[in-house]
Amino acid sequence: RAFNQAEYLFVSLSLFLSSGFVLLGVCATLMLGSLLFTMGVKEVIFEGVMAWVHFNPVELVTAAVGALDRFLLGMVCLVFGLGSFELFLSRTKFNQGDLQKPAWLRISSIDDLEHRVGQIIVAIMVVNLLEMSLHMSYNAPLDLVWAALAAVMSAGALALLHYAAGHGDHNHKDKGGHDSGAGLLH
Repeated sequence: RAFNQAEYLFVSLSLFLSSGFVLLGVCATLMLGSLLFTMGVKEVIFEGVMAWVHFNPVELVTAAVGALDRFLLGMVCLVFGLGSFELFLSRTKFNQGDLQKPAWLRISSIDDLEHRVGQIIVAIMVVNLLEMSLHMSYNAPLDLVWAALAAVMSAGALALLHYAAGHGDHNHKDKGGHDSGAGLLH
């Protein structure tokens, strides 16, 4: 009997302490996401506006792509932080009428979280491909073939993610019958 109580106390204390570490990770991830969003805004304000003032379209597109990269990385942190909280720390089961969570926050397993973060990472890779293509010098015709092949493979990765999520029928309803939208995070 005493051994069972000691074991129960040990498991309870371990779970409480590990949830504290998870909460620290969630807070740090959300803070990092906020910093990335503010870096994106700063890039738009300073670099984008300066490129617009100097009427330099290449620098304007470069600033836009850089800002999109920061925003997407911020979204990864946001989705991962809130998804981790939802999976590991949220003990409250809300009724349908109490709180309507957005579709991207309805995470029920590690696989759901991994899939949502993976979608955003593929979008980041597409944005980085666009940024690299802006600064790439095409010296031979084969360079254009490689660039086109990279674009086609990126589109294929996005299509595979779309169909792997079960959205091939263009029905964007979640399991509860709610319209989850046609965005990246559905």
